[in-house]
Amino acid sequence: MSAGTGLVALNGENYEFCYHALQFFFPAGMTNGVEHISGNRASGVPYNLLGQPAGEGYKGVVIQNGQKYISR
Repeated sequence: MSAGTGLVALNGENYEFCYHALQFFFPAGMTNGVEHISGNRASGVPYNLLGQPAGEGYKGVVIQNGQKYISR
């Protein structure tokens, strides 16, 4: 995708935007958040900071049961 600019109309106003830096506008009262999360929080499986399961020999920061630890 090449860089460039464009024009969008919102509430009777014109806004210029860059293709690589889009800004989104939401009408008042419109929600855009997470409504429900399900899962097993106490799984006991350690994860690294990228959300990947950390194996037995992993060294670094791990997240397990909602807590951060340093594995050495």
